[in-house]
Amino acid sequence: MWENGRNNENTMPRLLNFQDVLTAQTTPEATLGEVAQLPDGRQFKYVRFNAITAQAQLLMPMANTAVTNIIETSNNGAAQTVFILETGAAWTVGQFQNAFGLVSDGTGSGQFFKVKDNTADTLELYPEYRIRTALGVTSDLILVRPNLVRLGPGDSLLAPSTGFYQGFTATVANDYGWVQNRGIGCVLPDTEGAVTINVPIAPSNAVAGSVEMVGASSVNAETMVGIMVAPNVAASLISIADITIG
Repeated sequence: MWENGRNNENTMPRLLNFQDVLTAQTTPEATLGEVAQLPDGRQFKYVRFNAITAQAQLLMPMANTAVTNIIETSNNGAAQTVFILETGAAWTVGQFQNAFGLVSDGTGSGQFFKVKDNTADTLELYPEYRIRTALGVTSDLILVRPNLVRLGPGDSLLAPSTGFYQGFTATVANDYGWVQNRGIGCVLPDTEGAVTINVPIAPSNAVAGSVEMVGASSVNAETMVGIMVAPNVAASLISIADITIG
């Protein structure tokens, strides 16, 4: 029996068709962070794209967002602390939907929560992941959005990778879609030199969204995202790898 995208009888990820993973959507058609697979066993994760993304490019989560000096928290009708106010924040409505949060300093430090939605200055939490100790003006937050992705590696070669976009048509900012994290798929080597068959690959430290051989430049084995199985003759052209993220 299928329920909420999962098969309760064998707990296998739900099955996608090929068209699902080759096109992006302007509105969500699955739950952000959901994992699913194709009939051939390749695995994908559902994300939101922060910017234009082309076929075979590697993606990573957005950098964390720090929120300092919270104004106050307040309760819902069930006396649960689910609202966090930050006057003057000027957030985009909905930009922190399904973000995870930590009270990182000050009053209430150490609490974990999950954001349901937000307005320009208020975070609304899921009641199940609400704040148990009220916050105050000394409270600081860290917001983590693992399913809002950008071209990697960006600020750190050790940042976690999410997957490779396989669609034939480039996404635009705020599109939704599936990125591949397991199995045979397209990857994009950087311009520093052609990679060779059967070598580990990792995020490029030269070209965002690209990969290079492990051991090249400053890349190390901890960042490996797959094994090259069919390199293109020329550098910086789409190649095939056995992707192994997560």
